[in-house]
Amino acid sequence: MASQYGPWGGYPAAPSFGGGQKVGRGRMLGVGGGALAVIVFVITLIAVLVRVVPTPCSRGCGPAGGLQVGTAQVYTNQKWGYSVPYDPSVFSIGGQNADGVTLNSSDGNGSIQFSATSGNNVNGANQTALNALPSSQFQGVQQIGPVRGAEVGLVDGQGTAYSGQYVDSSGISATPIGVVIFSATQNGVTITVTAFSSASNDNADGPYGLSIGQELDFPVTFATWKGQ
Repeated sequence: MASQYGPWGGYPAAPSFGGGQKVGRGRMLGVGGGALAVIVFVITLIAVLVRVVPTPCSRGCGPAGGLQVGTAQVYTNQKWGYSVPYDPSVFSIGGQNADGVTLNSSDGNGSIQFSATSGNNVNGANQTALNALPSSQFQGVQQIGPVRGAEVGLVDGQGTAYSGQYVDSSGISATPIGVVIFSATQNGVTITVTAFSSASNDNADGPYGLSIGQELDFPVTFATWKGQ
């Protein structure tokens, strides 16, 4: 299904996005713990890979499908050498260029964009992504706070969550949305993730209120950097 939000002004004008709650749960393992930490990591990895992707009841409440190991598709960026796995039942590629890719939610509710650049200025990368959001579509954008636990492919990062309104192409209808923008850097390359979707008050989508927050976790956590 085409995104209900429509084009974002073209790639890479605005990182599309997505996803929200505290990202990168897969890495929250702690430094110590010896064998116990290893066991916890393996269990967490398996749980994420096979977890059931919830289907919003507003769009259908039939049995949800799970992402099984080996069913993910992978986008690979040739220029910067990073890869992003995604569940093809949840996302499809909406656009790409030399620096990254936009993944559109298959139910039309938001997008996630990955984009890379040289250097290690994560604050600058985050600001560039924020400035790229078309003001005609993204209106009333207000900062909520930092994205705690932000990471890209298990590399720690930093970023900010926002609330706002998405105005459709008619200029009449406005939808409350959540937006997160965060970046991480490794070996002289910075990857920025920009994600947005309709706002959600569901506790499962907290703390940043993106209705695709849980779906965002998989491609972000299991992205791989060049050399990994």
